[in-house]
Amino acid sequence: MVVNKDNKPISNVNIFSGAAGTSSLDNGSFLLEVNQSSIIIFKHIGYLTATYVASDMPREIILTKNILKSNQIIVSGFENIKLSESHNTVNIITNNEIKHGRENHFKDLITKIPNLTFTGGTSNPRYFLIRGIGELSQFPTEGNPNFSIGYIIDNVDFSGIGSFGATFGVDQIEVFKGPQNYIFGPNAMAGVINIKSLNPTPYLSAKAIIGANTDQGYNLGLSISNALTKKLAYRFTGYTNYSNGFIYNKFLEQNNTNKNDESFLRSKVIWEPSINSTLKIISFLGLQDNGYDIWSPDNNGDTTYTDSTGIDKLETNAYSLEYEYRFPSGSIQSITTYSDVELNYNYDGDWGNNKMWESSPYNWDPISNGYNWSFPDRSNRNRISITTDLKLSKEIDLFFLTMGFFSKKLEEDDIRNGYILGGTADSANTSFSISLKSIYANITYKFSKYTKINLGSRFSNYENVYSATGTNYGTPIKNINDSIANELFAFHLSLKHQLNEKFNFFSSINRGYKAGGINQNPYLDESQRFYKAEYNLNLNAGFVYSSGMYEGEINLFYMKRSQQQVGLYFQAIPDVPTSFSFYTANANAGYNSGIETTIKLNVNNNSSIVFNSGILRNYVEKFNDPFDPSISYGDREPAHSPKFNYSLVFNYKFENGFYFSVENTGMDEFFFDDQASIKSDSYIVNNIDFGYDLMNWHFSVWGKNILNEKYATRGYYFDLGIGDQGNQAYKTFGSPSHFGISLEYNF
Repeated sequence: MVVNKDNKPISNVNIFSGAAGTSSLDNGSFLLEVNQSSIIIFKHIGYLTATYVASDMPREIILTKNILKSNQIIVSGFENIKLSESHNTVNIITNNEIKHGRENHFKDLITKIPNLTFTGGTSNPRYFLIRGIGELSQFPTEGNPNFSIGYIIDNVDFSGIGSFGATFGVDQIEVFKGPQNYIFGPNAMAGVINIKSLNPTPYLSAKAIIGANTDQGYNLGLSISNALTKKLAYRFTGYTNYSNGFIYNKFLEQNNTNKNDESFLRSKVIWEPSINSTLKIISFLGLQDNGYDIWSPDNNGDTTYTDSTGIDKLETNAYSLEYEYRFPSGSIQSITTYSDVELNYNYDGDWGNNKMWESSPYNWDPISNGYNWSFPDRSNRNRISITTDLKLSKEIDLFFLTMGFFSKKLEEDDIRNGYILGGTADSANTSFSISLKSIYANITYKFSKYTKINLGSRFSNYENVYSATGTNYGTPIKNINDSIANELFAFHLSLKHQLNEKFNFFSSINRGYKAGGINQNPYLDESQRFYKAEYNLNLNAGFVYSSGMYEGEINLFYMKRSQQQVGLYFQAIPDVPTSFSFYTANANAGYNSGIETTIKLNVNNNSSIVFNSGILRNYVEKFNDPFDPSISYGDREPAHSPKFNYSLVFNYKFENGFYFSVENTGMDEFFFDDQASIKSDSYIVNNIDFGYDLMNWHFSVWGKNILNEKYATRGYYFDLGIGDQGNQAYKTFGSPSHFGISLEYNF
C-alpha cells in the first residue's frame, strides 16, 4: 500500500520495475509481478521518488515531499541494498534533490559532498579529489591515464578525460569515498563518482526544460519515455547548454572566448524477455565545444588579452550493454562497455598578444630577439576503451556470495605541439596501450537480523606499454619504447550493526591501489623513468541516525598511504612560460584523516534543512626533488586539501505552491600544488532559488554566487618569462555572480 506521511492512501502512483509497471488504486494498493531482486520505483507528481528492492520492501510505502529517507535509496555495488545498509561510505544526490536550472551540471553539486573538490585548468571539472587525493591535471607528456578518482557514467569509465556532467536526465549521483578498487577495479584508489541516468518507464512520461541566464546563456532539454510492448521500454534524452564563460577578451573584443557549449543525446532501452532476464542497452553521444581563455598576467579574473583563443573540445561515442539473468536466490550479470573519446585542448601559453608584449612595461623587441613572444600550446588526445565485467551472485543461507572477472583494454594516443618537454621539443606523439585483467570475490554474512559482515577482494594484473616520438624543429628527439607491469591486490572488510530502530553503527578497513607508471620526458635519467604503484590502507567508523524528522550520519576515517605518488613539474628555461616538464615521483608515505557529517532535518511539513561538512587533516612526508636532491618538498598537507568545507541548505515550500531555497557553502584555503607554497584564500559562496510549482509545471528564478565572491580554483607559481616580475603566483577563479530563470514540465 502507498500512503503519505499522514497514512492516507495515494492513488495513481506510477510503480514500475524495468519494462513492467502498474499504478496504485484508490486505497493505495497495487499488484506488480517481479523477481525478488528487482528494483521497484514509485513516482508521483508532488512527491519524492522512492526506490526499493522487492525482497526488502515494507508493507507500507510512505511517500514524502521534503527529504527522502536513506532506506528509500538503492546503492550500486555487488548487491542492491538500501543506502542505510551500505557497507561503503557513500554520499548520494538523487534526482529529487537537483535544482534543474541552477544546478545544471555536476560542478554545481560538488560543494554538497563533504571533502569532494576539483582543480581548475579546464572548462568543466575533469580532475577530482576526494579527501584530498586525486590528480591536478594530465597534459599530454605529463603522465599515464591512471587516476585516483573514477568518473563513471552509465557503466562507462570517463576518468581523467570526461567532463560531461549535465544533470538533466540524471537519476542518481553516487560518490563513494575511500578505496573502492575491490568493487570498481581501476581508477578507484581514493573513491569513485558514479552517475546513473534515468531508466525508461513502462508508460508515457516526459520531461522538458528551457532556461536562460545573465551570461547570455540558455539551456534546452527533452526526455521522453514509453513502452513499445509489455516487455520493451525506451527513453530518449537530448540536452544542450550554453553560456559565454564570464570572460571578456580585450584584444579580440569578444566575450565568448571562454564559452561553455555542451550537448548530448542519450538512448536507453530495456527489454525483459521474461520475468527473470533483463537486457539494457545505452548509447551516449556527447559534444563539448568549449572555449578555454581564462589566464591573464594581472590575475584580474574577468578580462584576458590573448591573441590565440584556447579550446577545450570533447567528443564521445559511448555504449553500454548490460544483461542480467535472475534465478532463485541469485543472478548472472554481464556488462560490456565501449567508448571513443576525442579531446582537443589548446591554450595561449603566453597569455597575451604581440602588441601588449612590445609595449611598456614588457618592451619585447621581436626584431632584435628574432621571434615574437608567442607560445601557443595545442594538444589532441584520443582514447578508446573496452571493458567486460562478468559476475555471478548467489545467496546461500545467511551468505550472499559474488565472484567475477573484469577486463579492460585502453588505447590512448596524444599529439602535442608547442614549446614542450622543457623546451627540448616542438612536437610529441605518444601512445599508451594498457591491459588490465582482474578476478574478484565478495561475501556478505548475516550474523543476525541486526548485524552484517562483508569481505571483498580483487586481484589485478596490469600492463602498460608506452611509445613516444617527437621533433625539435625538424630534428628527431630521443624515442621511448618502455613498458611496466604490476600485480595489484585490494580488499575490503566491514561490519554493519543496527543498535536499535534509529541507530546504525558501521566500520570498515579497505586496501586500495593505483598502478605505477612511466614518466614521459625522454631526457630524464633512466632511474627516474618509472614510478611505483601506490597502496593505501583506510579505516572508517561511524554512526547513522534516522527518525521521523531527523536523519544524520557522522563518519571518521584515517588512511595510511605507502609509496605515495606525487606530481611534480619544473620550468626548464626560466624565461619561457611553456617550458614546463612534468614527472611523477614516489614519496615514502603520507596519511589522510578527517570527519564527515551529514544532517537532514524536516523542520515541519513545509521546511527542511540539510547540512554537510568535511574536516580534513592530510600530510605527506618530506621527499627530495629527483633532479636536485638538495631540494626537498612535503612535510605538510598535499595540494588541494582544504582543512574544511561545508554546505548549508534551507528549503521552504508554501501551501500555495511557491517555494524558496537558500544555500551557503564554504571552503578553507589550500595549496595549489605539491611544490610551491602559494595558497588559495578561504571563501564563502551563497546561492538562491525562488520558484512556483503548479501541477506538472515548475518555474524558478535563481542566482549563483549572489554576493559575487572571488575565489581561486587553480594556481601556479613560476616566471612568465617577460618583464622583470620573476616568479609570481598566477590564479584562475570560479564563476562570478549570475542569475537565471528556468521552466520545467513533467508528465
